[in-house]
Amino acid sequence: MFEPKSFYSFYQVNYYDYKQLTNKYLLDNIENLDYTNQVTEYTQNGLRNTIISDIRLTYLHSIETVFTFILALLPDKSGHIDDYNLVRNISGLDAYKWIVKISKDEKELDILDNKIIINDNESISLWQYIFYFGLSDSQYRQGITDSIKVIRHGLSLLAKELADRNEFNSYKHCLRIYPSMSYFSLIAPETNDTILHIDFEKSLTYYSRSENELEHHFTSFTLDSERDINMTSFCSGIIWNIIKLRDAHFNKSGINKVLTIFWTEDILNELKKYKTLPQHITFNIKM
Repeated sequence: MFEPKSFYSFYQVNYYDYKQLTNKYLLDNIENLDYTNQVTEYTQNGLRNTIISDIRLTYLHSIETVFTFILALLPDKSGHIDDYNLVRNISGLDAYKWIVKISKDEKELDILDNKIIINDNESISLWQYIFYFGLSDSQYRQGITDSIKVIRHGLSLLAKELADRNEFNSYKHCLRIYPSMSYFSLIAPETNDTILHIDFEKSLTYYSRSENELEHHFTSFTLDSERDINMTSFCSGIIWNIIKLRDAHFNKSGINKVLTIFWTEDILNELKKYKTLPQHITFNIKM
């Protein structure tokens, strides 16, 4: 029989890293790939767009997973946290409204400052309970304290990345996202001089519409696949701590034997650094 605690042992904790490393390998070696015999009207550019789109989708998916796990580990109205049944609690749970709130106001994360009582009436924050489950505060105090500050900063960044659900949904539902723009220029009509030129060669465009359906939006944005991969690794690290420390507890492998990830601001600053200048433009059409 399946026990809820088995979820921690069998969860694909490295799923997002495996996907991104595979995508990076394909992207780096695309010149050596040829699917002419397998794909109708195969083009290398089409394959490249597929890979960078999947890198972006994987990153957004990892963000959603992080916030879903955190939301599932918040105390219920009676103050109880049901770690044992995490697999049941995440089923059907939608963290999107909370993500949007955090993207607008980082203080929405203050709920994780709340204290809970654990063994021997020891009081710790939800930050420590969720991300450093079972670790001795006396042994790891400085590492936990410093790392929590970085995680808070990171969660605020991640929420902003996923707050516009239209992009994420455009991948998931009928793949309504596509490369459609090479560049954007503003030309002076009198002289034909270029006033503004923006490179959109590495970009995708998605369609959305207003609630009253009177306005239609076409949003194009440049992709930074290296940054997406780096930030995915940050999400994977958070997921690793949440899953593996609880696996050690519930399945008796010993928490002190688990590799635990700590972060510094320098690490996060390097991961979030843009390698390509971000560009974003939306065309609005009224019908």
